[in-house]
Amino acid sequence: MDELTELRGRIDAIDRELLRLLGARRRVVHEVARVKAREAIPVEQPDRRAHIAKSRTDWARDEGLDPEFVAELFRLLVDQSCRDETSRMP
Repeated sequence: MDELTELRGRIDAIDRELLRLLGARRRVVHEVARVKAREAIPVEQPDRRAHIAKSRTDWARDEGLDPEFVAELFRLLVDQSCRDETSRMP
């Protein structure tokens, strides 16, 4: 059981780091919203969304991860980013 506890502790630490990185990503999204508002750029950028979908699934394959899972994960992240940007627009 000690080994399992140690492994779970490592997972918890990784999850904490993932959440820290998500917070950092969100702060950058807020900066993007500021620039888009100043430059009158629409929140939705279909070309950027397509680029993210392609590049992240490629990166997933490089890491031996399920590309469909990663595609869904980043779809959720981009959807949330768009909501965050929209909420910061004047």
